[in-house]
Parts: sequence; C-alpha cells; structure tokens
Amino acid sequence: MKNAPIFRIYPHDKVDYLGSNWRAFTHGSEGVVLRSVEDPEIFDTIPHEKLRRLLKAPHFKIWPGHYSQKSARFRAVGTEELITNLPPWQQETIRHRLFCVQRWLTEEDAGNVKRTPLCSAAFITALDVEMMKRCIGNKFQHKKRQTGQKVEITFGPSFDTLIRWVRKYEKSGCDPMSLKDGRCNSGNWNRKFCDETYAFIDDQILAYASPDRPYANAVALETQWAIDDLNEIRAEAGENLLGRPCSRQIERYISDLPPFFVTCEREGIDRGRSQFMSSSAGLETLIPCERFEMDGWKGDFMILLRDSGIASKLPPEILKKIPRKRVWVYVVIDHATRCVVGLRVVMSGKADETVRVLEMATRDKTAISDAVGTTSDWVEGGGFSMVVSDQGSEFANDRYETAVLAALAAYERNRAAAPSLRGVNERLFGVFSTKLTPMMSGRTFGNIFERGDVDPASTAALTPEQLLRILIWYVVDIYHRTPHSGIGYTAPSVKWAELTKEVGTTAPPDGYRMRAAFGEALTRRVDGTGFLVNGIRYTCPKLRKFFVDHYMCDVNLRVDPYDISWIVVQVDDAWVAAYSTIPDLEGVTSEEWSGANLARKRKGQEQFERDLPAIRRAIASIRKINGDAAALVGLTPKRLTADYINKLEEELFSGEEVIPWSDPEPIPDVGEIFASGTPTGQSSHEPPKSETPATDIPRSSDLPSNWTLEGDK
Repeated sequence: MKNAPIFRIYPHDKVDYLGSNWRAFTHGSEGVVLRSVEDPEIFDTIPHEKLRRLLKAPHFKIWPGHYSQKSARFRAVGTEELITNLPPWQQETIRHRLFCVQRWLTEEDAGNVKRTPLCSAAFITALDVEMMKRCIGNKFQHKKRQTGQKVEITFGPSFDTLIRWVRKYEKSGCDPMSLKDGRCNSGNWNRKFCDETYAFIDDQILAYASPDRPYANAVALETQWAIDDLNEIRAEAGENLLGRPCSRQIERYISDLPPFFVTCEREGIDRGRSQFMSSSAGLETLIPCERFEMDGWKGDFMILLRDSGIASKLPPEILKKIPRKRVWVYVVIDHATRCVVGLRVVMSGKADETVRVLEMATRDKTAISDAVGTTSDWVEGGGFSMVVSDQGSEFANDRYETAVLAALAAYERNRAAAPSLRGVNERLFGVFSTKLTPMMSGRTFGNIFERGDVDPASTAALTPEQLLRILIWYVVDIYHRTPHSGIGYTAPSVKWAELTKEVGTTAPPDGYRMRAAFGEALTRRVDGTGFLVNGIRYTCPKLRKFFVDHYMCDVNLRVDPYDISWIVVQVDDAWVAAYSTIPDLEGVTSEEWSGANLARKRKGQEQFERDLPAIRRAIASIRKINGDAAALVGLTPKRLTADYINKLEEELFSGEEVIPWSDPEPIPDVGEIFASGTPTGQSSHEPPKSETPATDIPRSSDLPSNWTLEGDK
C-alpha cells in the first residue's frame, strides 16, 4: 500500500499479542521488533502492514504507558480499565471532574491562580457558573428548550477537593481514570455471621430447588424455624448459637442460587437445557455435501392410506371407511448451501427408510423433478463426508451405521432433547408447518388449542403419493428459490451453483461402494447359467468357474435398485460384478423393470382372453382325437395281453411295486392323423413308404426284438 502510515509502539507500552505480554524493542523500516515480558530471550517482528491489520483484530491490544512509573504507581491503588466499561453515572462523574481539573491547570499555567484558598476564590465562583452552563448545554444539546423543563445542576468542587483531584491526576500521569469516584467501595464488607451459619443456611435454602416448587418466602420462613430448632439443641449442649438472618436476607441468598441449577431442579433438565441454551454462529462449511443433516418430522396433517381418486366427493359413510394416518417426512439437508438433497414420506421411521433417503441424497434427482413437473431441475446431491442426526432408533442401529461407514463417511448423533443443535432441519420443518400445511387438507395443527373443534380425519383427502408430489414441488420451486438468512440471504439453489462452480463437490460413491452401502442384500443359488434375480439372468467368467468348483451352492448378492444392469456377487472372498444377459439395461431401475414386466403380463392376459374361444375349440378337438384313439387302442399291435403283462413283470419289475407305465414310443402327430384319416402306430419322424391298411402287421424292423403278436414268438 502506497503512502501507508507507519505506527510506532513505545517502549513503555504493553502489547497483548498471541496470548502473552510484549514490549517494543526496536523500530525499523521492516517493522516493529517485540520482546516478550515473560521471557526476555524471545523476540518477534511484526511488519508494518501486519501491524495495521492487527490493530483491527480482537486479540491485539496496546496499553499506552503501561510500564511507566506513573502508570505503575496508579495501578497500585486502582485497576487498569477503560472508561466505557464503567457505569453511566461513573462516566459522568469522571467527565465533570476532568473538566474542573483541566480548567484549573489552564488557569494555573496562565498564572491566574495559585494553590492557595485566597488566590483561588474567584476561580471557584466562576467554576460554579461554568459547571451550571455545562449541565444546561448537555441537557438541551439535541432538544428544544421548553418552558417548565427541569435540569439537574452539578456544582463545582471546593478548593480542597479540587486540589486533591489535581494532585491525583498529575500523580497518575494525567490518566482520567484516576478521577473515578471510589465511594461505592465504602461500607462494611465484613461477614456478619460465622461460617457455620452460612453453611447451614446454604443447606436449607436448597429446598427451594425442588420439583415441588415452593415459594421463596416459605423457604425463608422454614429456614428461620430450622435455625431456631438448632439453636435450642445447641443451647442445651452449651455450644455457641447460630445467627438468625431476617427472612428478606434469606430470600436474597435464595436469589443468588445458580439459575440453571434452580430451573433444572424445579422444572426438569430438558426445560433447563432449552431455556439456557446458548447459540453461536454455528459450524462453518465451505464445500457442498461436506456435511449432511438428517431428521424426521411427523407432519401436521393426516392423509388417506388408499388412493380414493375423488375423495372429496365421496359420501361420508364411504369416506369414513378409508384408513387415515399421520406420516413421517424424512429430509436430508446440505449444511453449506441449505439445499434439500433427500426427501421421503414413510409410514413409520425404520432403518431401511433412512438408508433409502440417504442414498437419494447422493444422486441426481432430475428424473424425479421431471416426473413431478417442477420448473427447476433437482440436481443437488453428491458424496458426503459427515451425516448428523438425532438419537432416534431409526438412526441408532447397525443398518444405518454400516451404510454410512461403507460410503466412507462418518456419522454423528446430537444429544437428545436438544433441537437447537439441529437448527437447520428444525427451521425447514417450521417452514413446512407454517407455510405449506395451511394450503393442505387434513391439517392437525400444532396442538389441541390451535386445532379447536376441527376433526382433521374428516378433511383428509391426500394420499402419500400426492403428498410427496406437493413436498417436492414446494422444495424445488419455492424453498430452493427463496433467500435464506443462514447463508447471507442467498437462495439455496444460487448458493449451490456458486459453490459447485468455485470449489466443486465430492463425487458420489462408485458402483461397488454404492451397492455395498445402500444395496439390497440377497442370496441366490448359482448354476451353470448364473443366477436369476427378478427374471433376469446374471453371469460372469469368475462366477462360471466358481460353479465348477462349488456345484449348486448359494452366493451373496448386492443389488442396486436404481441400476439392475449388473450385480455384485461374492465369489470366494472377493466381490465381483455379474452382468445381465439382457442387453440395454444400464440405468434401468428395479421399479421400472417390474412395471414393464407387469405391463407385459397384463398385455399377455388381454391377448389370452381375446384368443380364449379359439383355445377352447382346439381343446375340444384334442379331446375328440384322444377319445377316438382310446376307442381304437385295442386294435393296435401294442394291445396288452395277459402273457405280455406277466412277462413284463418278470423281466422289468422283479417283484417290485408296480408303478404306472407309459408308452415309450413317440406320440403320433395330430396333423398326420388328420391327413391319413386313420390312426397309425408309425413314428411321425419317419413317414410311411406306402399306404397300408391299419390292420396290417407292421414290419419287424419297426418293432422291438422282443415284441410278438398275441404273445407268440
């Protein structure tokens, strides 16, 4: 900086810097060399540019002339402090006295007065007039003078008092603080009662801090009675009696009890924590997705658990039969930008639900906002380093903690009954309660006094899906575009765009880590073709080799519901990727695949119903053909005789239990039967060489070697 001033620090000045005391050693063109007071062997150099910045810092102080002889002499009888730290009446007293002292020193330097009563009589009279003018001028400095106004007049001191002020002022090195009025320190400061009396009173007044909440005057009266009873016992024993303060004095002792302790004992710890909770500027986060804050809110509204379509137009007797319930809304907020990165509506808080909403916070949710129809895209989300929640059971469980740790992040749970530690979420829930719920039917209000006689169940008309659409619409298009005081009255979406452009954000977990942290754990039996999940076959080279070494065994899987193109499978001690045998499944979610299959099945069912008459006609024809064949079965060469049955039992069954027997030859082709007009026993795979009657004996080559007619060889 050109033409910047160079500030000097004199050797008698005290410098409070870096938590210790320093004195100026030398000055130079480079800066000021300081020497430590506690250890004279330590030096430090402060450049002039740095000194100019330190003069504006709260941890850097300069006490001019602190180590001078006059200042040391003054500190022996007083304290080193600033005039602005004193009460207003004390400040006014110092200003009046300083005016009188300076007027005397001015006249004394001019030779008009001497330090004798006779020579200063005229000055004392004139000083009274000047003091009155000073008081009147200060009173009407910024006000208009009106008739009847009263002014408090301060007269000047006597000669002896003025000379005493002048000598104290000169002796202290012209320090105005030497003129401070010390009469407030006068009085009897000795203790009136003995230590045993005060100890007994301290024990008795603790009865005020009890859940019964007694009055202070009642506790004071009981304390006096306790002192009287104890004094009677001590008198009989010949001991000294305790002092007995008045009830008003005991009440003053009660008022000196720590307020936090009294509130906790009388009203409970939670009440004391909320009443005496101190706040600060909060944590400072500079990178988006550095810190996620997650919490649940039981909405101030009731919804229908079934989609009734036109619920508002249904008759009351039908509408009453639809179940209703208050639902939970779980929200994940990015602390640096105040953007909502995760939102989910659930019936009850469970570990799986919190993991799902945390997984949602790592993804780009533009597809969701497009499905809802918002004006802006919901792009906020990414990898996180810390997630903060409360002590709820949905967060304090193995499933949630394992998911966070698998995502290479850390989790933190604030103390219970301390909502101020989660102010970011609580503020958003307050916005929902005050600005969003008044626009919704089925509002339950905050308490029974606000609700009055209204029955929220009778006005409920929203379903969970409709409620979720409303919340997403409000968050993306209203909340993200409204200036937020927590980030300097900048809209959360604007803050997100600024920080992501300036410093970027952490990348979301990769595919393996996403499936390890948030994937669904399954078990499937592997075979030669891989394994089947949701009707999709998955396989990979390592899995096929694993099948050879471990025939038909179960394997552990990790499925990502948002991408079913590949699945992580545990092969021995390693987790490898198994890919779908169906192409073009990248980015397809499990819900989309299930919906597509359901639609295909519905389409097939519709086609089946259309073709049902033709199917029935075909079944009737098959039955007729089967009936005709059954009627002619006795005319074929395969007609069973008694000799054949006995021989078959001897050769094949060997006395075992007879089981149903089927024809080992191929079934005749129906088309061939219709073409020839008569049934035949010849295989459909080899057409006959010549037309022969059905009663002709087949060639021996067409029959097994042990086959005979009528059992003859």
